Amino acid sequence: MSLNNSFIYGDFNITTSFSDGYIYILLVNNVTFQRYEDNIECSDIEAPFYHEEKYGIICECFQKKPNYEANFDFDINKLKIIFTVLINGSYTLKFNIIVKEKILNKDSQNALYISKLEIKYKEDIKRLETKHEEDIKILNEKIMKLEFIIDKISTQLEETQNKLNITILEDKRTENIKKLSIRDLDDKIMKLENIIGNIPIDIRNQNQNYLSLNSTEFIENSSKINYKLFKSFYCLKKIKLNDLYAMSNGNNNTNIVFENSTVEILIFAIHSFNANISSITSLEGLQNLPSVHTLEFHNCIRLTESHNIIPFLHKNIKKISFFNCGTTTKGFLSKYCLDNDIELNYI
Repeated sequence: MSLNNSFIYGDFNITTSFSDGYIYILLVNNVTFQRYEDNIECSDIEAPFYHEEKYGIICECFQKKPNYEANFDFDINKLKIIFTVLINGSYTLKFNIIVKEKILNKDSQNALYISKLEIKYKEDIKRLETKHEEDIKILNEKIMKLEFIIDKISTQLEETQNKLNITILEDKRTENIKKLSIRDLDDKIMKLENIIGNIPIDIRNQNQNYLSLNSTEFIENSSKINYKLFKSFYCLKKIKLNDLYAMSNGNNNTNIVFENSTVEILIFAIHSFNANISSITSLEGLQNLPSVHTLEFHNCIRLTESHNIIPFLHKNIKKISFFNCGTTTKGFLSKYCLDNDIELNYI
């Protein structure tokens, strides 16, 4: 063990040494700057140990080793240090020493205070320099990432320019296709139109593109309608469907079997003479029409069960109107519409 030691114990910086039966001890409070300094004669310490062993116990207490402890008792102009040692886990030995406070003159106190400030500021400066270095490192990393992104964008722009040049060349090669008359295009539309079914537009009108319609009416008078193609109408806002017998595939359990993302107003109309066999009975499939906010039912006398209506109403529904339909659903549906701010009309 070295006979000169330094410790940090609580708020104190402690310096000790042992020589010729004397223990030198200096304690400096880092908060109040008070100094306690003295030479303690080992024979004055009441403990059954050799002088060097006493010094070793004091050092181990300041090192906070297991079973070793030091406590301070402050008094005027002196400090009492109580050392406690647990021997063999059962026997406790206590002894103490008294260290005198060294009163510094004003100049010495100021010098000590300035010295402490210099140490503190040096530590702060070092910490700031370290942080500054870390900030510079982070900034350099961000600059490198930015340079990588700029290089990538430049490459993409070059590739896009090359593709654009190719496209211009291809456009020149396809100039004859661009010169096709609108009438030639309408001929192709007419062929597709025959697949979908009866759509009330003038196919001979060269300015008409049926896929851009915003309102139309479908009359179910044959089995030619292919409902899967309804989603091709990219501007359709309002649609009216009359007599859905074919859509039920010959069954009496008719629901919504098509989809479209732009339709907002959906109308079902059943002719009175065949309402018993072709009326819609369920709104299942309404989820495939997410933009619908208004529903109308004309003469749909078989749409009477609330469990075939309420579960399929999505959050965008704002208005429901029944014209000459059954009223079995009136109670449950009225409460649901009232709770969800939906306008409900029975006419």
